[in-house]
Amino acid sequence: MSLSKQTRKCVEDFVHTYHGEDHSGHGTDHIERVVRNAVFIAQREGADSVTVELAAWFHDIDDEKLVRDPGAARKKRKEFLCELGFSDATITTIEKIIASVSFSKGGKVVSLEQQVVQDADRLDAIGAIGIARCFSYGAVHEQSIEKSIEHFHEKLLRIYDKLSTPTARREAENRHELMQTYIRQFKEEQSFAGGMNDE
Repeated sequence: MSLSKQTRKCVEDFVHTYHGEDHSGHGTDHIERVVRNAVFIAQREGADSVTVELAAWFHDIDDEKLVRDPGAARKKRKEFLCELGFSDATITTIEKIIASVSFSKGGKVVSLEQQVVQDADRLDAIGAIGIARCFSYGAVHEQSIEKSIEHFHEKLLRIYDKLSTPTARREAENRHELMQTYIRQFKEEQSFAGGMNDE
């Protein structure tokens, strides 16, 4: 079972109103990649594709880093899902999945669907795309390059070991290695003396 084209279009339009102008690495392009990741993982792990896809579309709507009033955003999300005809039980399931996505909050992951969406979001935080998003976020928030590099050690390089599903871990291998290579190269270039000495 999957979402109808009409329902998906309504969801896309709703999400675009929240993320369409974001340039911090949390725009609609990020959301769409997370959705694709989530559906891909769900199909291979046997998770419920409908709740997974919906949770992926809406997972950043109430992110306190992105919106001034997370509570109001959460309320609008629930109302919108209700208008689309989803049951209270389905909406509650979606909300539980979304609540478990955050890396910093370490949301409790119980169901396979929670694992899938959490992994889908984390996959988009690593690899070449993850590197680009890290520096996009840093630029928007006027952070130094060094501050963005710290983020690799604080979060990005720790993601691989925190992935739950075999599918996500397989996909993450090359992405994780790429980041390790990037950090090594960054450090080499940063410490390059260019033949200069103290004499």
